[in-house]
Amino acid sequence: MIVGYIRVSTDEQANSGLSLEYQRSEIEKWAAAKGQECVIFEDAGFSGSLPIDRRPGLQSAVSSVRKGDTLLVVKRDRLARDPIVSGGIEYLVSKSGGKVVTIEDGESPDELTGNIMKLVKDMVAMVELHSIRMRTRAAMSAKKARKELCGRLPPLGYKLNFETKKLEPDYDELRMIAYAMRLWDLGYKPQRIAKILNDRGEITHAERHFRRLREYSGDAPGLTPESIEKSCDFGMDSNYVRKLIFKTRRNKSLRDMINALSRGAGDTEEFELLANSSAKKESAVNFVCDGSVNDE
Repeated sequence: MIVGYIRVSTDEQANSGLSLEYQRSEIEKWAAAKGQECVIFEDAGFSGSLPIDRRPGLQSAVSSVRKGDTLLVVKRDRLARDPIVSGGIEYLVSKSGGKVVTIEDGESPDELTGNIMKLVKDMVAMVELHSIRMRTRAAMSAKKARKELCGRLPPLGYKLNFETKKLEPDYDELRMIAYAMRLWDLGYKPQRIAKILNDRGEITHAERHFRRLREYSGDAPGLTPESIEKSCDFGMDSNYVRKLIFKTRRNKSLRDMINALSRGAGDTEEFELLANSSAKKESAVNFVCDGSVNDE
């Protein structure tokens, strides 16, 4: 029996000639030419550098191999881009009595030659993986220099301008962070800070971004309330407050933005109390940016 395995790591790769549909078609053609039954397992959106235990499709494919079966892939790099991972897969398949074959190279009549070719292919795949990572780092650095969004969410304290596609300071979130940090410095527990922020109507960083995205794009395809709920946490909790405080303390640029905002026009009085370490606790607690907090 033919046990096929297909994989793509990104949408761009799916459109570059190695789509799942193409790989599936090639494996089915190969199996039909051999007159053998075929079962295919897939991993969509999984990197070839990941080990077998982090790729459910590959895990199922390897466990399905029995004596005399063939684990078939279109190209060697579809199996793995790490020689150690490739070697581990080869070992597990051979231990089950099967063999690994690539359509690109075919079946080698000489075992020694076949093993040498496999090693060469694995090394080439590893070099390609290193090149991909270097290009990705360079692209991310360039985007950061242009103040563009890198990843799914803007950095803490920033928001994405959907018109210009540039990042800009999120003053509402910066005020909230400054207020939370002041409460923390005054000795408030994370649970109490979370309750105060929730009572003020504050929302998490992820929810803030996705709400704005919905307002900008309207009923955008794929942007449903269900998908947003899976992408972010609604409401503050003690864990989120802890992460918020620790991230801010480790991030010098974020602290500088808060300090700069405290010196900005129109915000001096608002942030003077937050920056004043000798302020009384009661005054600090009842101070708010846009309303009042009743801490009874």
